[in-house]
Amino acid sequence: MTAVCAAAVVIAAFPTSTGASGSMPGRYPREGNRLKCISTGYECARGGYRYETARRSGWPWARYGGTQASYNSTGPHNCTLYAAYRLRKNGLEFPGWYDNAGSWYRHVSRRRVNHRPAVGAIAEWSTHVAYVESVSSSGITITDDNYGYDRTTRQTIAWGSAHWPSHFVHLADQGPEWPPDFRDVIFSSKDWDGSVVRWLMDSGGKRHLIPNRSIYRCLRKRGLKNYGLQPDRIVQLLPEPSSRPASCHQRRRA
Repeated sequence: MTAVCAAAVVIAAFPTSTGASGSMPGRYPREGNRLKCISTGYECARGGYRYETARRSGWPWARYGGTQASYNSTGPHNCTLYAAYRLRKNGLEFPGWYDNAGSWYRHVSRRRVNHRPAVGAIAEWSTHVAYVESVSSSGITITDDNYGYDRTTRQTIAWGSAHWPSHFVHLADQGPEWPPDFRDVIFSSKDWDGSVVRWLMDSGGKRHLIPNRSIYRCLRKRGLKNYGLQPDRIVQLLPEPSSRPASCHQRRRA
């Protein structure tokens, strides 16, 4: 047995908000210009992924769907094969398990599965996996291969989108678990009573409560970008608040 994305009747490039089914071939739902690239070959993939390199990849080909991929004129296509191939490129040895897309999270420790994206992490839905190429304050960019649809894609998904992954599996990450540009910025969230609370995300990626308007104004005068009110589903992905409130002291320069 090898790992595959899913049976052809339920294969999806991306699940809908329910996570039970997905878009039909040629009907990728769009949010603005979310779909950046789509190819029946390997043009949208990264890491040198193509038929020849996939066949020579070792454990990704043998255990993660190389022999059970679907084929078109360019060669095999399988989301698990592509995801495993990228992890091997990042230095991951055979993890000792293999499974269909949607079940990878069951085989790793809880500390390796969460809702925070990172470069190099595997985004997982109920019947699909993809590789996270980049993370920013706007969302994530992923690449994938698609069993049954025989195509590779590159797509950008906004934070909190209906197409946001169910979770992320961290096996060979290449970057931190929060957006690198979401630092030295201000954002707001709603408290339990509906009141608005302002936060400072510092240069180290820690979150601090902004205790009053004077400190908020001071931070704004320093040029910190204000991202405004963020939905709970986004705030919950960010680091837990520090016990130390924000201040507006200028940082000393070395």
